[in-house]
Amino acid sequence: MADAVFILGAGASKECGAPLMADFLDVADELRLRGKAGTDVEHFERVFESIAALKSVQAQMALDTYDLEKVFSAFEMGAMIGRLGSINEPARIMETRRAMTRVIARTLQATVRLRFSNNQLAPAPSYSRFVELLVKARNPAEVKRPIRPAIITLNYDLALDFALHWHQVAYSYGLSEGAPNARAIPLLKLHGSLNWGSCPKCESYVASYDLGAYFKNYTFRPGFDDRPIEVELDLGDRLQDLRHEECRTTFPNEPLVVPPTWNKSDNRLLRNVWRLAAHALSEARYLVFIGYSFPETDLYFQYLLGLGLAGDTRIRRIVVINPDSVAHDRLQTQLSPVMRKRVVHLQGGFGHSLGDLEDLLELESVQGA
Repeated sequence: MADAVFILGAGASKECGAPLMADFLDVADELRLRGKAGTDVEHFERVFESIAALKSVQAQMALDTYDLEKVFSAFEMGAMIGRLGSINEPARIMETRRAMTRVIARTLQATVRLRFSNNQLAPAPSYSRFVELLVKARNPAEVKRPIRPAIITLNYDLALDFALHWHQVAYSYGLSEGAPNARAIPLLKLHGSLNWGSCPKCESYVASYDLGAYFKNYTFRPGFDDRPIEVELDLGDRLQDLRHEECRTTFPNEPLVVPPTWNKSDNRLLRNVWRLAAHALSEARYLVFIGYSFPETDLYFQYLLGLGLAGDTRIRRIVVINPDSVAHDRLQTQLSPVMRKRVVHLQGGFGHSLGDLEDLLELESVQGA
């Protein structure tokens, strides 16, 4: 399935505007205060009222209510036990959980924006160069030893999805069981995506809003002059276009997103995505971590990484692309002494490191290509 697996964290999308998890709620709160929440004003208010209700928890335990992952986790637990800080109304807590998905969608749509110029949308430069690298890496006409890439991402946004679509590269989310398309690059979004929804009736069917279909249904018009403008991909607001024919039901505008925490085993809808990710890791010869900080809260991914790497394939190189050393140091504590020697840390950031990455993946160009 894959010779090289690229694992993307929030830092990969930071260069195209997405906030990091530690900054996410600050950005969302700023949108709320500036009146930029659009039709999601009530969802924003509900989320921040519920965060305020967690102050009673802080009196007993150290709970970081500024970190999206930790707050989302608290909401998940609250929905399970029917209590969230000073709130003990189960229905209200469930509404808070649903409101959080809308806050995430609205915040990402407002921050991850694409440029409309020369009568077309263009992907973020770093993601565009990344996709070009993938295309080259698997093309026998360009490199002497092509590799099969797979992408595992912890991000909800659609910046990479759009870059693949723009470059006309087939990709597969792996949402359904069965043999994947051999020509498509696996794009395995472990925490869900803004363009994924689930049937509200059967609660077992999940579908994605295809970007090709989206652009057929919705078009972008430039202003009255030729100056570039920024637009948002609002697929999270368009999920009502999806329909489960067996249940004869349309989807609500609630993207399928889950926190990077303990509760993913309860989410049947993502199980096949995780299985495919484990299989890709078991075959990988190269691992590339881009903008992923190895947060302590994401224990499930750490277990997935360990179990996936227990395959027979020999790892040739592990690359960490991150401006600071925190991610590199955290990874080193999780690896065996032998594997630590195979780690290379690139501190130049995502877009600036792709040239070095080509060499580290041992992509020797075909003469004359």
